Amino acid sequence: MFRRRAVNKYYKKLHFHLRKRYSLSESYTVGQVEKTVQECGFSQKYLPYALALFLKKSEFEELLKSKYLSFNANEIRVYIAKRFFEGNLNYEYTSQLERFVGNSGHTTLGNHSESSALR
Repeated sequence: MFRRRAVNKYYKKLHFHLRKRYSLSESYTVGQVEKTVQECGFSQKYLPYALALFLKKSEFEELLKSKYLSFNANEIRVYIAKRFFEGNLNYEYTSQLERFVGNSGHTTLGNHSESSALR
């Protein structure tokens, strides 16, 4: 239960913190993800799941072999693929960018309210 909650927060909220700190990117570095998780108050217990979401697949797998030995890269990627990517084990974070950013990457709400006030 705790894993599910932590991973959901990584998926739904961590992107916004990464984007605010490091701008929009197709992937982020290990240091960027680790630092953001720590400094923004996300659970660090399941940090490899956050890394699996925001690193390139090959980078993530190499990292787990050298730093996070108690975690299984394949099990993590299977879990994330099933939860967020319709079972696609070859998922990349970039395939979800439109969900996070929207079609144009910005909103024009401010312009509408200004034009309404002028009428």
